[in-house]
Amino acid sequence: AYPDRQFVSVELSQAGAKPLKLITWIVVTGPAYAGPGLAGRELRFGSASNAAHFLRLGPDKKRVELDYITTTYSLAIWEVEAVEGTTFVRIRNNKERDRYLHMAKGSLEIGYADPAAETTHWEILHRPKTYFYTLSNRAMPESFLRVEDGKITAGVADPSSLDAQW
Repeated sequence: AYPDRQFVSVELSQAGAKPLKLITWIVVTGPAYAGPGLAGRELRFGSASNAAHFLRLGPDKKRVELDYITTTYSLAIWEVEAVEGTTFVRIRNNKERDRYLHMAKGSLEIGYADPAAETTHWEILHRPKTYFYTLSNRAMPESFLRVEDGKITAGVADPSSLDAQW
């Protein structure tokens, strides 16, 4: 009757009394910020629009690519760092640990960047009723990490599009 809800069974009891059984659902309001909960983890970001492609540091270590990771697995592992006191995170490559995803010049880049700069801060939000997430930049909130013509970029995008989900 309620396909969009997940039900929870709860049993309340008190000594000497008959247990009371309830079936209810939990409603979560507000966005599902995943970023801070991912802090300290090593992740791979796979494209929702092409499950075989992952975000990786290019072999020249100067650009970000979207590609298969069979021969360059270590370049496709990213570490998430919490930005203290916020829902934002910084994303750096696990192999080249001083290289952060950033938008200092208004476009997606990887490289040395001031970790305190808002252009290095990303918000990772869970997309409701999916297994996917969107990543938007703090300095440019309308800019999402996305796939365009088979390449990785960041810019204005519809967050419900698979090209903007990971």
